[in-house]
Amino acid sequence: MPDLLALALTGDIDRYRQARRRRRAMRCARHIRLHGPCDPTPADLTAYTYGATGIRLTDDEARDALTAELLAHGRRLTDPDL
Repeated sequence: MPDLLALALTGDIDRYRQARRRRRAMRCARHIRLHGPCDPTPADLTAYTYGATGIRLTDDEARDALTAELLAHGRRLTDPDL
């Protein structure tokens, strides 16, 4: 992970904001895994993230963050389209 303070100080504010956005998405994904429904969906994460932080995640961002969090703990994202 890049040093966020160094990114902010060097003027690379876009990378700093992207890193902060990813961190917040992952923190919300962790919360959904621990305190949310048994089979969370990207829509659950999108709604929770917006309510908790005001960030509107795209479907791809929500799916990526939720998949990463679930896989780190031995679970898989259930896909209702299958």
